[in-house]
Amino acid sequence: MHSFKEMVELNMRINEYMKIHPTSYTKTKFSEIEELKEFEWPNIATDIKFGKIPLRIMGPAPMSFQVVASPAQKSSNKFFNILSVVSVILSIALSVTISWWFLLLIILFPVFRAAAKAAYNDAMLGSAITSEEGFSFLFSRGAICLQGKDGLIYTKVK
Repeated sequence: MHSFKEMVELNMRINEYMKIHPTSYTKTKFSEIEELKEFEWPNIATDIKFGKIPLRIMGPAPMSFQVVASPAQKSSNKFFNILSVVSVILSIALSVTISWWFLLLIILFPVFRAAAKAAYNDAMLGSAITSEEGFSFLFSRGAICLQGKDGLIYTKVK
């Protein structure tokens, strides 16, 4: 569960970003999102938390990640991404210079990539359920979507 402090920090990061980069399509209030008119934030937040409405990540959204992720989540993501690349390079270098058995170190690549992806998903999905502002920000930017009864519910960026 996310704390009140995390929610306040997230809202501050979003407000700071919106002051510097105001865009017409980015929303910070649930009521401003046209695709979700029939829902109310407290109800949908509860449904997401208890799994009644699945929340999905649409695809890579690096700018949104930079806004909503905490410094620790950013560091973790960067660390594991670097380790995944280094593991491949090191594996190839050691296999050429010492022994071909070092090619087995390549199996660390998917492990490190999975850890980086977990940090990314934790930041994005955690921010979406932490506050109305976080959910609205990510949804309106097309970073997340909901899976409703009739299919995916996502924002139609104009």
